[in-house]
Amino acid sequence: MSSVPHEGCNSENPTWAKFKKNFATNFNDNIDNDHRYTQGSCTRSRKGQYGNIKRKDGHGAMSTTDWTDKWTRLRVWEDKVERCTLLAQKETTRRIVGRKAIQYCVKTARGPRRRLTEYQVIGRHLPSEANPAPKLYRMRIFAPNTVVAKSRFWYFLMKLRKVKKANGEIVSLNVIHEKRPMKVKNFGIWIRYDSRSGTHNMYKEYREMSRTDAVEAMYQDMAARHRSRFRSVHILKVVELEKTDDVKRPYIKQLLTKDLKFPLPHRVSKATGKKIFSGSRPSTFY
Repeated sequence: MSSVPHEGCNSENPTWAKFKKNFATNFNDNIDNDHRYTQGSCTRSRKGQYGNIKRKDGHGAMSTTDWTDKWTRLRVWEDKVERCTLLAQKETTRRIVGRKAIQYCVKTARGPRRRLTEYQVIGRHLPSEANPAPKLYRMRIFAPNTVVAKSRFWYFLMKLRKVKKANGEIVSLNVIHEKRPMKVKNFGIWIRYDSRSGTHNMYKEYREMSRTDAVEAMYQDMAARHRSRFRSVHILKVVELEKTDDVKRPYIKQLLTKDLKFPLPHRVSKATGKKIFSGSRPSTFY
C-alpha cells in the first residue's frame, strides 16, 4: 500500500524511530535464550499454544504470543494511519497517548458545533374510544436538531402529564425564528437544575441578539460555574426584558447607562496609498 509522508509514522520522525527501536529491543529480549528467562510449560493455554516465558525468580513476564500480538497491532496501526492520511480531506493531527506515544492523523468525524434552535412541538395522547379527541400539549424546546427536540418533548410530557411516546403522537414541529435578529436585547431566563446536592431554582439575565443565543450563553455559563450538564438544566421560561427597570443583575445594568463609551487603545489606521516599504513605524497606541 502506497503511503503518503505524514508526521506521525514517518521513519525520519525521532519519536517514532525511538519507539520502534525500544519495541524491537524488548521483543528480542523476551524471545531470545536469555539467562534470566526459562521456557515454561508448552501446553496449550488460553493466551497461546507456546506457553509463557517465566523468570527464574518466579515473577511472570509477557508471553511470546503477547509480544507477537503487540507487534501485529503495531502494524495495523500503521495501516490505519496510512488510510486516514489518504482519505481524510479535513484531517486533524491528534496525539494518542498509551503505553508508548504515537502520533497519527485521524479524519475529523464531527463538524463544527451545532447551534441550538428553538422549536415548537405539539403532541397529544393517541385517540381512543374513551377519549376520541385528546387534549393537545405545546412546548417550546431549545435543541440542536429535531430528534433531540422530540426526545425532550416526550421527556417533559412523561413527567408532567404521564403520556409516553408509545401512547402518543407528534402533531406538528415548527422552527421559531427571531423577529428582530439584528437588535441587541436583554433576556431573563428562569431555570431549574440538578446539582450534586439537590435541585435548585435560578434566575439569570443575558444580553444577546436572540433567544437561542441567550440560551446558549446560559448553558455555557452553567457548565462553567456549576459544572451542570445539558440534561441537568431545565428551562422554565425565557422572557425578553423590554423595560430597563426590569433588569436586576448589575452585570447587565452597567451596559444600560446613558452615553456609554468604551476606550479605543489600539487604533489601526488604513494606508492612504500602496507602499511596500515605509521609513517610519506607525504608532497605534494613543
